[in-house]
Amino acid sequence: FPVTIFFISSPHVWSGCWVEGAAVGFSASGIKKLISQYIPEKSISVYPGFFNDSLRSFPMDSKLALVHIDCDLYQSTKDVLNYIFTHSMPTEGCAIFFDDFNCNRCSPLMGERLAWKEAIEEYNIEYSDGGSYGWAGRQFYVHNYSGLARNVRS
Repeated sequence: FPVTIFFISSPHVWSGCWVEGAAVGFSASGIKKLISQYIPEKSISVYPGFFNDSLRSFPMDSKLALVHIDCDLYQSTKDVLNYIFTHSMPTEGCAIFFDDFNCNRCSPLMGERLAWKEAIEEYNIEYSDGGSYGWAGRQFYVHNYSGLARNVRS
């Protein structure tokens, strides 16, 4: 199964939430090396850049069973959700994980919470709430949405 990773330069620095260098993580090659301990390296794709730019490089015919959103901020999360739902990428039963759903004072008017709420409304997403994971994360399971091609079994 393929694994896709997107790397960004963080808008957190621009917003004043963090100072430059405070959120340094793995390089693209570093994360590939780490993940290749568990799955074949040929199955790992890395798309460096900002989400709104790098998503355009992601194959539009991709089908997603699991999406882990670690965007933190509203606009980045919105960019990802719009792209994957506009291109009908989440499959029926797709698990969507938001790592910072409870950040921003758990406000429904900010961050990942607001972006998810707007996506639900815009794409008529039918989902189940899978509950919390960690202190800030939340998971959802997509059942249906506008644009989902469903296989009807007789």
